[in-house]
Amino acid sequence: METKHVIVHVYGRDTDDVASGAHISRRLGELLPDADVHYVVQGPAVEGLTVAGTRRLGIDTVLDGVQVHACAHSMKTAGLDPAELRDGVTTVPAAAVYLAERQWEGWAYIRI
Repeated sequence: METKHVIVHVYGRDTDDVASGAHISRRLGELLPDADVHYVVQGPAVEGLTVAGTRRLGIDTVLDGVQVHACAHSMKTAGLDPAELRDGVTTVPAAAVYLAERQWEGWAYIRI
């Protein structure tokens, strides 16, 4: 059976959207256990993936079975250091490029 791939994308200023995206990503991972689920956050909302941000938003289990990525360009623009990200969160150089490349590969796309 071919692996299914899905990206959940949050773009914006509201870190509450990060919590919504985390919830949806987690549920996709549970409901589609054989799927490859990636969660990408872009824009000022990347603050929600920092240690302080995930504590404030109550995000504690999104990493189980989900690859979480913060846009490095957005991090820089927001004045955040990648060292502030929660363990397990990686950066991609530019979320727009990452998203385009995955879609060209046939990944499903969900925007929050």
